[in-house]
Amino acid sequence: QYNDRWYLICNHNGTEEYSYNPDFLMNLPLDRIESYEEVAGVDYIDCPVDIAERYQDIVGITYHANRELQKILFCVAPETSPYIDTKPLHNSQIKLMLSDQEKMRQQHPKFKDWIFYTIECIPDDYELPRLLMSYGSKLVVLSPNQLKNIICSRLKEQLRLYNNI
Repeated sequence: QYNDRWYLICNHNGTEEYSYNPDFLMNLPLDRIESYEEVAGVDYIDCPVDIAERYQDIVGITYHANRELQKILFCVAPETSPYIDTKPLHNSQIKLMLSDQEKMRQQHPKFKDWIFYTIECIPDDYELPRLLMSYGSKLVVLSPNQLKNIICSRLKEQLRLYNNI
């Protein structure tokens, strides 16, 4: 279950066209499945992947096997910090210690009253940026640059759309 939607995490047994790959998992939203039927003569294969382990390093439901775990540094406005503290963005979330908060404020003087956090996850191009952007101007991603650039690009596009109304 993610974001109020349930998923079927599954694989296929392989066909002539697509061979079986135990590392390939599909995520199919249950509310979009209109029907199903049992296929006779096809054996069930237990999932060889530890599902909990696979999904602990991501935000959302899409796993990218070719991406690395990254530390993401972000800061939030003071009024948003209690919410972030009680509803973490990811299970790896850490609020920086007071001494590190002061160092970050010196490095980023525009955010002198803001609170700094890190998470470590495998970033994607959709679900993580969407979650971070959901806080609007109350959360700013400081690194990595690739994630920051994805968010900036989306914000520019959103601004362009609003300016053309």
